[in-house]
Amino acid sequence: MAAQLEAIYQTRNRIAHHEPVYGRRLVQTEAAIDFVARHLGSRGHDGATPLEKQLALELRELKDQADAMRQRLTALQAGEPD
Repeated sequence: MAAQLEAIYQTRNRIAHHEPVYGRRLVQTEAAIDFVARHLGSRGHDGATPLEKQLALELRELKDQADAMRQRLTALQAGEPD
């Protein structure tokens, strides 16, 4: 779990310094957040940890925004207009 927390910490620092977070770093951060949410604490009767339940909406929004950004980057790289 230390590696996942370090990935989150590094991304937090980049964001705090107004640096871009996309590509491999974004994918690693998403995976790290998912891992920590799923493994920090005991699982309830529904199979989810309390943190996983608490972050469910935010994680979905993060994934949706990251997917939208990936699509825009792909379009820009292909030379397509917005």
